[in-house]
Amino acid sequence: MDPRHHHQSGWHRPVLGPGHRHHLAHPKGHTHRDGTVRLWDLATGTTLHTLEGHTHEVTAVAVTPDGTRAITTSRDGTARLWDLESAKRLQVFVLASFPTCLQITQNGTSALVIMGEHSGAATVFSA
Repeated sequence: MDPRHHHQSGWHRPVLGPGHRHHLAHPKGHTHRDGTVRLWDLATGTTLHTLEGHTHEVTAVAVTPDGTRAITTSRDGTARLWDLESAKRLQVFVLASFPTCLQITQNGTSALVIMGEHSGAATVFSA
């Protein structure tokens, strides 16, 4: 599937990386909640990586300001930090409940990740 036409495909919540060269999105619909996120090259429309590991629907995706890492959250109660160059999972955060919102902001030389959870808790960590 070509990510440049995500609205016509089975993908949603697209996220553009810095410089708008890459696009991250995850499947939508009850039959496609496979816990994956795809990273595409926008110039060619080809899939660069598939980020796998969540055991339930992915609820949010965010890219660090420098474009090197991404955070994914899922109804499986985890957040995952990914290296976008290698598609390697760097860290898994187990949460008290499933995340409902996600934001990344720059904090000097590192990125701060802020997540809101269904339980009302908020989690903050450096990425």
